This record gives sequence, structure tokens and C-alpha cells, in this order.
Amino acid sequence: MALTVRHKGLVARAGIEISEARLRGRQSVRTTFRLPVHLIEVLGIIACQFGVKQKSLFDQMIDDDAALDEIAEWVSSYIPENIERRSKTYVLSKQSLLAFERVATERQISRDILVEISIRRLLPLLFAERERHSKRVKILGDMEQYLRQGHELLAKTVCLLGKDDPVYEMVSRMVRLGEEKVMSLTDIVAKGEILDKVGIERFSGGVINGGCV
Repeated sequence: MALTVRHKGLVARAGIEISEARLRGRQSVRTTFRLPVHLIEVLGIIACQFGVKQKSLFDQMIDDDAALDEIAEWVSSYIPENIERRSKTYVLSKQSLLAFERVATERQISRDILVEISIRRLLPLLFAERERHSKRVKILGDMEQYLRQGHELLAKTVCLLGKDDPVYEMVSRMVRLGEEKVMSLTDIVAKGEILDKVGIERFSGGVINGGCV
């Protein structure tokens, strides 16, 4: 059945309202949480390592209401760490803030504790990245050894054939490519050096992953 002009207007208006609601939900707002200092560091480290804004991390932590409700289920068995805490102001989407506040109000729990548990769900990701960093460091050492062998081969080529021989250019290009890749991996490893400072023993409150403490 064809839509009347009135119906078309209602449909168009509904589309505008839905779009406006989504846009307003994505508006940035500032809010302050009181969190353990090392968990504040965790957010910064993960954001840096994966090249995302902390605002995006908050959105990912509560990508749907079910995820936040699941987190809230574990509050009763969660024992907060008796360590230094600090107030930290974050920029996050209005939608994320409202979700935190809704669940905190409905479950009658501290909003800060809800955020703290949400951040702890990122710890497995952080530890996995630290493990990858350790492997990258080892690979970098192997690549540097390989590059040293390349330089030795290049010097040997000069002695045996001279720089005018086409083989010299082949080996030289191979060495230059190796130097470029070593430099690239060195930059990646340098970026991940902060992961070496993340100690599992610092997280005595337990790692929450998929609803398990």
C-alpha cells in the first residue's frame, strides 16, 4: 500500500529523531571517577598501544547493556584493592556515561567500582600484548644478528668482486632492506617498552575475563 504524504512525513520525521538520538548519545561529556592509580595507567597504556582514544575504550567496554549488566553481576564477589586511588576526569560518550549511571542506580552499586571492574576486563588484552612485545624483542635480536651477517657478506662481496660487480648491488639492496625493517621493528619495540613495567603481581584484585574472576 502506497504511503500517503502524511505517512511519508511521519517516516521522515522518525528517521530524523532516530538520527538525532544517536548523535546525542555520541556527544562527548566529561566525568570524574576515583580509581586505583595502576588502572588509570592501564587505560593510558592500552590506548597508546592500540592507537585509540580512551573515549573509544569506554565505548568498547560497554558495547551493549548486556555487557554492563554482566559486569554488575560480579560486584558482590569483587574485593576492591586497598591501594592508592586518584580522581581522574575522562571524556566519554554521553551514551556510555548514561549506561554506567543506569546500572549503578538500578543495582545500587558504586559507579566507580563498576568502572573499575570494567577496566579490569581489559587486563587480559594488556597481558597478551605484553607477551607479544616480549616475542617482538626476541625477533628484533634475531633480525639484528641477521643484519650483521648481511654486512659481513657485503664486505666479503667487495673483497671478492668489487663494487662494480652486479652481485654487489644485489647484496647491497638486500642489506638496505634489512636495515629498513630493523629500524621499523625497533620503533615498534620502543613503543611497547612501557609494557615491561606492567606486572601481573600489581593486580591483586584478580583479572576479570568473560565473567570470571
